[in-house]
Amino acid sequence: MKNSFRKLHRQRRKKRKRPGFKENRKSWNHEVSLRPKIKRQHVKRVIKIIKGISVSLSFLVALAFFIHSSLNFLLTSKSFQIKGFRVLGNKVLSEEEILKIAAIPKGKNIFKLNLRQVKENFSFISRVKNVKIKKRYPDCIELSIEERKALGRVVKRGRPLAFDQQGVLFEIRDEASSLPLVLVECTRPVLEKVAEFLITLRKIDPALYSQLKSIDARSLKNLKLKIGNMEVDWGRLPSVKEEVLERTKRNFAYLKLVLEDLRARSLKGGSLSLQFLDGEKGRIIFRRKVSDG
Repeated sequence: MKNSFRKLHRQRRKKRKRPGFKENRKSWNHEVSLRPKIKRQHVKRVIKIIKGISVSLSFLVALAFFIHSSLNFLLTSKSFQIKGFRVLGNKVLSEEEILKIAAIPKGKNIFKLNLRQVKENFSFISRVKNVKIKKRYPDCIELSIEERKALGRVVKRGRPLAFDQQGVLFEIRDEASSLPLVLVECTRPVLEKVAEFLITLRKIDPALYSQLKSIDARSLKNLKLKIGNMEVDWGRLPSVKEEVLERTKRNFAYLKLVLEDLRARSLKGGSLSLQFLDGEKGRIIFRRKVSDG
């Protein structure tokens, strides 16, 4: 009985014993033995990272030095100083005038030239419609000029000016001296309408357009033309593009017939009124010029 009790007590003590004590002790001993090895690996990794950072910094410093040297060469070298200009597209303005407006000094470094500032210099010249400026490396500047095309002449505050199809006024030159003189309120919307009428008229009959001396457009409801020695009351000037084209074609067809008939009768001076025309109806009134004698 005593022996069986002792045996049972031993079994219970074995159960109370911490399980895996020997195994835990073995694993702890293994961890202790691995610590120096792990420490060496960590040190190697840190050294490797430091080397990588050092190489990257060295590369960045070398790159910065190369960029600085290159920029210094580009901005100071005489090879990139502006030595010549090329002007394209100018018909009325001379090359000297254009270069004076551009105000680009010779000898200036081509990389330091501000193209936006040069373009702004042309914004004050109404004759120039558009300008494109390009750098032609290493030492040339190219200026492509688009000038406004004069359609007619006006007089504003005693000063003769020309206008284009957008109704923009600009300084008159010799090329506009033969264009028709327009008596009109010099505002852009009104000039645009007159310009539209002139473009249509020139497309329909260039020969007759070349004989046009003046247009009185002070009243857009009663347009008056001077063609050769003949004064023509054109009538109302429409504001719609399609209507302008249709009305102009119709009226010019009648006007040409009447002018040919008057030439055949040797009647060169007088006045014609087209304002009573309405499609195929209406009439053209001719008044013969009475001589002073």
